[in-house]
Amino acid sequence: MKGLSLLVLTVCGLLAGASGQDRDRLHRIYGDPIGEVFRAADDIFVTTLLSQQRNICEVRIENRWRGKTLTDDEVDPVLENVAPKSERGASIISVLLHGICPTDDCAGVREDYQWLSITKIGTNNAYKDVTVRFNRPECGRPTPR
Repeated sequence: MKGLSLLVLTVCGLLAGASGQDRDRLHRIYGDPIGEVFRAADDIFVTTLLSQQRNICEVRIENRWRGKTLTDDEVDPVLENVAPKSERGASIISVLLHGICPTDDCAGVREDYQWLSITKIGTNNAYKDVTVRFNRPECGRPTPR
């Protein structure tokens, strides 16, 4: 009986050690992360995509719960934090996006500014996600002159 108990404890110990990944191990395997995820509010996540120089190239704002949309009242304060109106540069053009795509989630609006673009996917006041893309050479988007 003692042998069986020892075997069970050994197996459980091995499984517990192998069952989870820790952050340091993933860093060793894959290197530095290319982005980060932040909680902007209880149900709002902000995900960044970074350049090799560690500058933010893209910010994605979405509801924590897939399928649940965001309102302007939820999105606007986050947008003002990640891309303040005073730092967007001159407005260039606003474009309605209406396309046919396999997931039926590509309609929305894109607002292009001198230093960035903001794409809102969804309908007015019901957005699946909002993406800010910064115009920086290291992000593959040239800085306007």
